[in-house]
Amino acid sequence: MLVLGLNAYHADSAACLIRDGCLVAAAEEERFRRIKHWAGLPTRAIDYCLAEGGASIGQIDHIAVNRKPGANNWRRLAFVLTHLPDPRLMWQKVQNIRSASSVGEALEKAYGGIQIPAQMHHVEHHLAHLASAVLLSGFDEAACLSVDGFGDFASTALGWGSGGHIEIDQRVYFPHSLGIFYSAITQFIGFPHYGDEYKVMGLAPYGEPKYLRQMRELVCIQADGTFRLNLKYFRHHTDNVAYSWNDCSPEVGILYTAKLAELLGPPRSPQEPLEQKHKDLARSAQAMYEEAFFALLRALHQRHPCDNLALSGGCAMNSVANGKVYLNSPFKKMYIPAAAGDAGGAIGAAAMVSATLAGNITGPDHSVRTRNLHAPISPPPEDGSAVADLRNPNSAVRNSPPSSFPNNHSQITDNSASKKSPNNHSPITNNAASKTPSSATGAPRYSLGKPAPTLAGTISAGIFSPYLGPQFSDAACWKLLEPRRKELSDFSCQLSEISDEATLCTRTAAAIAEGKVVGWFQGRMEWGPRALGNRSILGDPRRADMKDILNAKIKRRESFRPFAPSILREAVSEWFEQDDDVPYMMEVFQIREEKRAQLPAVCHADGSGRLQTVHREINPLYYQLISAFCSLTSVPLVLNTSFNENEPVVCRPEEALDCFLRTKMDVLVLGSYFVERKAAEVEKKKLESAGAATSPPSHL
Repeated sequence: MLVLGLNAYHADSAACLIRDGCLVAAAEEERFRRIKHWAGLPTRAIDYCLAEGGASIGQIDHIAVNRKPGANNWRRLAFVLTHLPDPRLMWQKVQNIRSASSVGEALEKAYGGIQIPAQMHHVEHHLAHLASAVLLSGFDEAACLSVDGFGDFASTALGWGSGGHIEIDQRVYFPHSLGIFYSAITQFIGFPHYGDEYKVMGLAPYGEPKYLRQMRELVCIQADGTFRLNLKYFRHHTDNVAYSWNDCSPEVGILYTAKLAELLGPPRSPQEPLEQKHKDLARSAQAMYEEAFFALLRALHQRHPCDNLALSGGCAMNSVANGKVYLNSPFKKMYIPAAAGDAGGAIGAAAMVSATLAGNITGPDHSVRTRNLHAPISPPPEDGSAVADLRNPNSAVRNSPPSSFPNNHSQITDNSASKKSPNNHSPITNNAASKTPSSATGAPRYSLGKPAPTLAGTISAGIFSPYLGPQFSDAACWKLLEPRRKELSDFSCQLSEISDEATLCTRTAAAIAEGKVVGWFQGRMEWGPRALGNRSILGDPRRADMKDILNAKIKRRESFRPFAPSILREAVSEWFEQDDDVPYMMEVFQIREEKRAQLPAVCHADGSGRLQTVHREINPLYYQLISAFCSLTSVPLVLNTSFNENEPVVCRPEEALDCFLRTKMDVLVLGSYFVERKAAEVEKKKLESAGAATSPPSHL
């Protein structure tokens, strides 16, 4: 059974594919269109997922969308009658609901006008969020919470998951929203673009919560642990606030009223310099969000006293608050998906439908009992023939049976992957991140590489591989590099091929230890907004100037924004004040005070770091690289930031090479190919004297 999951006509549009309970592929549309947070029908992400699964759109059995247009209609009607919103705002909402309800028709039009036999399923927005956390968490039971802007007329959902059964027992409805509160303050501080909330989170440590009293005027925490907005400061519910969600980078109009300026003073223009007041506003907004967030968690735990928490929704991207969950709530174990925001709703909706249709007992509209399945997935053929014209109704792939090509890739087994998790789930061996042998054709291929994670299994306690996107063979990388050798030479670049992984990691680690900035492009692209060691820019965390070098010469972004450490899992407790699995870079912990001076490039102004724990069984190559760096420096972590320059994270080798050449990165590691800038001959001699130079391959 093939289930296609979609987040469509909203920011971070995305697609995923589940075959017989196994998650085959997932990707966000922005990575293919090269437009941040792209909103619309994710046809290119769909194309990738179909190619990865060796299927055509005509072979899909079910399509799951993370929106349910009829949800909470009585509440919508009651709100309209009592608040009388601007008719233009109402028309915008109606148009967006129509887009969500007509996904099937839009797909048929996009794929050549053919009739798509798949059955459509609309999963309520917050149920999809919760499913993306609960069904992939590895927990036998968990309290669950979804917090975001809005979806299907609600902003928050509290519930319970047990044995795969998800039940929502409380919601916070429109117009009250912590996401809207945080977005409004983000705009007020002078960050106008969709998704800029992370800038406020990064700015907050430079300020003091001097405006917390005023923030409490905006958000009122209720006796039951929920919250309400003081609506006189907001206009999203009555005025004609412009929203753009179709075939574009999403845009949202001003969310606050003039009353907010009376409370906080004049808003900052994006062109104005950041002053201490703006930093204090950021810190105060973060503090207010945390107050409301922890009130929700305490109320949730009181209702469902369980050690486990499954957290999702766009606000679950607030890694600063997430890192304080164990300190400010009774929960002892937490799972946050790699894509906690709306993109993750694609997996949540598909997982819910897949589990329901696998012969499970269906409960009320807001619940389902799941029975997860194990099933192997075969990769598409080496020659890329499965990547046919999937929008052509006459495509050979369209009416062919599902791919049954044998998986001949070598298996990597790690003993730690076979240990029983605390919840006694049957773990799986996950090798999705390993490298793919070169193809004789040199064609870029979307390969499964190793078996993808299943919905039924976890690596350890609820850790899935996030590497669900495209990957490219060494032959594909050489096909790109070979005709551009002169261009590389003009940029004073030396090209080598290093086929041995240990040598590749040692050479790269040495470059990082020398203070060089490395573009690291390996394996399958990450799912979710974070670069997790396959599409990353890496640097030495010990260098005090590394943050400024990256911000000024490569990332070209605000200087106050921090960089993240990727750390070997077993070293976390030695370097951080808390110890937990953080495989998707979703939590911020305090770095131990005695270690901070050693890590100036990744230690934020308040002594914190947004860490990624690197597990050997999830990404063995990245683990090997950090281990090599540790052998050289006695520091078991590297600086990791996304491989991009004010654009979506790179997806293809072409984008990685272009980003490398137009910035001042020192090294690009593209699969087995090592590209290094040589600023002067002395650098070459230094490398040779250290015994680090590698002879170029015979065909160069």
